[in-house]
Amino acid sequence: MQRMRHIVSLLETPAAILGVDGRVLSANKALADFFGLPKGCVDDRPIADYVPTKHVTVPLTATEAAPQIIILQGHSGRIAASVKPMADIDGAQVFLCQRQVETDWVDPRLQFFLEHLDQGVWEYDTIRGSFEVSETWRQMRGLAPDAPLNSQLDVWLEDIHPEDRGTLKEVFGNQTRGETDAISVQYRHRDAEGNWVWIWCRGQVMEHDKDGKPLRIVGSDIDITDIKNSEDTFNDVNNKLQLAVGVSGMGTFDFDSRTALVHWDDRMMEIYGVTDGQNIRDDNLWETYLHPDDREEVVRYATECQSKGVDFLRDYRIVRPDGSVRTVRSIARYIKLPHNHSRMVGVNIDVTEDYMKAQLLEAARSDLEYESKHDALTGLANRRLLDETVDYYLGTGHQNTRFGVLHLDLDHFKQINDTMGHAAGDAVLVHVARGLRKVFENGELICRVGGDEFLVFFSEAPSHSELARIAENVLQIAREPFEFEGQLCVFGISIGIAVSQGLPIKRSELFVQADVALYAAKDAGRHGYQFYSQKIGRRSQQRLTQRQDLIDGIAQGQITCFFQPQFDARTLALSGAEALVRWDCPNRGILAPADFMPAAEDAGLTSKIDAAVFEKVCALQDEWDSGGVAFPTISVNLSKQRLSERAFREILLKRLSGHHKLSFELLESAFLDQVDGEALRNIQSIRDLGMGIELDDFGSGRSSIVALQNIKPDKIKIDRSLTFPIVDRPAQLLILQALSKVARLEGAQIVVEGVETERHLATIKNVDCDQLQGYALGYPMSQHDFAALLKTQAVPALSKL
Repeated sequence: MQRMRHIVSLLETPAAILGVDGRVLSANKALADFFGLPKGCVDDRPIADYVPTKHVTVPLTATEAAPQIIILQGHSGRIAASVKPMADIDGAQVFLCQRQVETDWVDPRLQFFLEHLDQGVWEYDTIRGSFEVSETWRQMRGLAPDAPLNSQLDVWLEDIHPEDRGTLKEVFGNQTRGETDAISVQYRHRDAEGNWVWIWCRGQVMEHDKDGKPLRIVGSDIDITDIKNSEDTFNDVNNKLQLAVGVSGMGTFDFDSRTALVHWDDRMMEIYGVTDGQNIRDDNLWETYLHPDDREEVVRYATECQSKGVDFLRDYRIVRPDGSVRTVRSIARYIKLPHNHSRMVGVNIDVTEDYMKAQLLEAARSDLEYESKHDALTGLANRRLLDETVDYYLGTGHQNTRFGVLHLDLDHFKQINDTMGHAAGDAVLVHVARGLRKVFENGELICRVGGDEFLVFFSEAPSHSELARIAENVLQIAREPFEFEGQLCVFGISIGIAVSQGLPIKRSELFVQADVALYAAKDAGRHGYQFYSQKIGRRSQQRLTQRQDLIDGIAQGQITCFFQPQFDARTLALSGAEALVRWDCPNRGILAPADFMPAAEDAGLTSKIDAAVFEKVCALQDEWDSGGVAFPTISVNLSKQRLSERAFREILLKRLSGHHKLSFELLESAFLDQVDGEALRNIQSIRDLGMGIELDDFGSGRSSIVALQNIKPDKIKIDRSLTFPIVDRPAQLLILQALSKVARLEGAQIVVEGVETERHLATIKNVDCDQLQGYALGYPMSQHDFAALLKTQAVPALSKL
């Protein structure tokens, strides 16, 4: 019985050992204090004396699985107690009566002990040095029932964690020396498998000798490994949680359903703008802070979570006492407790800034999405939006669907950019876009798909007659005068129209047809419109075939040249020649520039053709020089595209030798009003190599005085359109004389083109010039005929009217 008394004394909650008849065999101090009696006054009395309802089943028959619950009346109130059988330690059937504690309010280690009583009991005899243990004690350490025990302290300490050995040696030493009777210590013990097991050990000296030295010590061990691990995890999580709460600025709350009160921490009150300092609040007060537009839904959701016993997670707006509106994210965990009791524990986070950032990000995303599908200059749809829209309608259309496309291109737009600058060109594009919006007001998709190209897509195209009327309205945009910084911008619009009836149809097919019709409109004279037809399609196919043939012809060396001689204006001696490009086509014979250069310009092949002519002339000069044939300077055309190539200087350095005599005619010379840096460097390289620079088409309107001043060419060529009328319009002579004087002021020599007859030649004698070129003096001739002319140096026989 002494051992049972010791076990009860180890319990920290009110407890007693009862006999089968319900009599108190031994009560601990906690129970005596609860009854307000000295400890010895409780023993040997029926437990029923302390039960106000007087219903205690005797003899006691409670089991471990179904303990008996009784109510005990003390001087400070009532407590519930459980009665369940206790291990038969001294051969007598006894029961443990102890306070019934709600598990959510009890220390987890004590609760584990109270529910399971998995105690390992031990007894140590200090005289004999014997150490006796229970089966549970062995099980805690993974020892077999017959495994030997280490009763010597120093040997036993070898299985104790090194960090705990010093403490245990001191604690047990104090007890065995009689310095203390009771001990309570926690330590780690290595079990049979080598794992560390946490033990909570409590011991009591039960007998002393006459000198007060301990003779017998009884104790109990409890395996608290899981509890320790849980504590470590809990402490780690709790520390991290406290840090996170502090850093994040979260406010915490705890709602108790039994009291209908909620605890708000200081940060919670700060979020809601509450300054009264009252952390304990009526839960209904929370509703008054909810935004009126959110209140009904949030309250309904909170009630539903409470009734269903589920967690709460919701963002909502609150209105603080100062009238400011904030957005709060509330997260709460539902905790179910005994007796229909529950709590909601959670946090509130002020996410107003996050919502504002999200709104800004959404607005930015929306702007980016818009910008990715619209042209930055005009605000019209771009190619991406066009493709998405067309794909959508093609995917949702049916057999009777009638799609339509208008492909627009601005005529003479390049001249506006070249002569007036890109700002003027941009202004024209914006002007056209504005006009298109006025013409198309029925939801048609208007797109800018290129530099000066626009496209209109009809998901339901009107009739041909209506499309023709619409096209006329579009043409009217270009007919209305438009000025930029006081200068009139003159341009036209060419339109290709394609209509598709029914499915299936490929997106590219409809666009190609509109593009083909656009080229037909340009071929027809520009500033007009054309509907796609099979005839136009065949013509386009021929153009594509010619383009491919031209590409192949350049690669196969079919580009050659003819030479038109130039003669001294005073002596009519041969003084130069212009190399004129020709295409020696196997299927069509020798073709003049008018037959293939438009296709070459569309295909971007002018630079390759320039290179072919340049190489042909250099090769002929090599041949003439080797054969001892004297030859004059030969002028070759140089397009803007080739003049702006970075590699052009290296090409000249690699190819030209001392015997070469070349002069480069700058075509499209209007662009030289605003020549780019690369072109200027290449012009200087030509001069550095001793080659000449000529300005073609001077005076025709395609060249300017500014270009003359910027480039300072070695020669200018007066265009034949100014020379040819001179025989019938005497005043034209004054124009030629004036142009000559301007050129002389800049130090340039003068070549007069278009000398077609003897009358032209006679009149030109009144113009200050250096060279003459025209049919009256010599037609373009093949390289063989020109080589023969070089050898004879014959003076030309003049043609008659």
